[in-house]
Amino acid sequence: MRVGIVGGGIVGLFTSYYLLRRGVNVTIIDTDPAGGRASENNAGFIVSTASKPRLSLSLLARAVLGFQAPVRVSLARLVRNARWFLKVSRSYGYGDDIIAKIARRSLDLYIEFLSSEGIDVDLVRGVISAFKKWEDAVMLAKSIGGRVLDERDLRDHGYIGLGGGVYVEEDLSINPLKLYWGLRKRVEDLGARVVIDEVRRIRVDEKGVVVIVGKGSTEHDYIVISAGSRCGEICRSIGYNPMVEPARGIVILHRTKRAGLISSPALLEDYGVAVAQHGSELLRVTGFFELIGHRVKIDRRLTGWLIGIARKHVKNYGEAEPYTVRMGFRPCSADLLPVIGRIPSYKNIYIATGLCRLGITMAPIAGKIVSSMILGESPPMDQEILSAISPARFGGRKVQAL
Repeated sequence: MRVGIVGGGIVGLFTSYYLLRRGVNVTIIDTDPAGGRASENNAGFIVSTASKPRLSLSLLARAVLGFQAPVRVSLARLVRNARWFLKVSRSYGYGDDIIAKIARRSLDLYIEFLSSEGIDVDLVRGVISAFKKWEDAVMLAKSIGGRVLDERDLRDHGYIGLGGGVYVEEDLSINPLKLYWGLRKRVEDLGARVVIDEVRRIRVDEKGVVVIVGKGSTEHDYIVISAGSRCGEICRSIGYNPMVEPARGIVILHRTKRAGLISSPALLEDYGVAVAQHGSELLRVTGFFELIGHRVKIDRRLTGWLIGIARKHVKNYGEAEPYTVRMGFRPCSADLLPVIGRIPSYKNIYIATGLCRLGITMAPIAGKIVSSMILGESPPMDQEILSAISPARFGGRKVQAL
């Protein structure tokens, strides 16, 4: 069996990993995306208590006007993709239970993977959700569990100017750069062939699936489209629209001279800003949810805002030195749920995208679901979940593969 993986991000790599473990012939077609790869440039949180972004119509309207940091929306993008924005606003409040079930199963797969493969990812156990108000922390703890922290507890963990938090011991923080390249090396060691090129279109003929790339073509029995926020462009040639928009996130990396500037990673919930330290040399500050297309230029006001939040709430921030700014484009579907499964009307083309800001958290389960479908095995989630994340909900033309 020959499987082509279109897109070598973290989802494509986990899909490849599970297929390779079953002896499948895997070719990964990858390129270096403009601006950076979301799989490397993210907060690095693996959370079992995940939920969807809260994008109401009023919030989107304020974001267009620039009044709602850290969410930013381009007016041109909103007009061009009005249908996507309308669907997002209508899905407000729906699907958090689905996301939570997927995330919990994915966390189990992570523990299994990290235990068996021994890849060094700067693993830290336990993540804090921190708030300005104590009451918000108490409310969150009632819904997800975890240990409530007061202002003094947060200070002990390295955070100031915050009223309360919730510490969830089972959640994980990792260095996403180490995870990505460690996993990529592992799939190559298992025999994956990596082709560095840009996919221009996909064609189905009597031999199977043909992927047209810049330097030629590759033939496969099955393909998995896992190219993140670029999936919509790639799917045009087969008449399918996964309704995925890129949501840009920004990461500021800092040099540090000692461990323990913070004792636990935290999501500063009122700002949508994540803070994590990796070893004694790196502090990572991540934020923003920008619906502005694949724009790569970063306004200095954005980095200034992020640094200002870190300076205000990280007690020992003065010991950290910013040295680089990176970005990643997170693939967000029109209902903010993953798009995972077989593309309608095709027997041998699958897709795994739409993980939005939870790409790192849900990558293993996305890869496991798709690989199990290709292998004819029982998927690791029940049918209710599979139906909710099925590509069929966004339609597709009636074309049948051989």
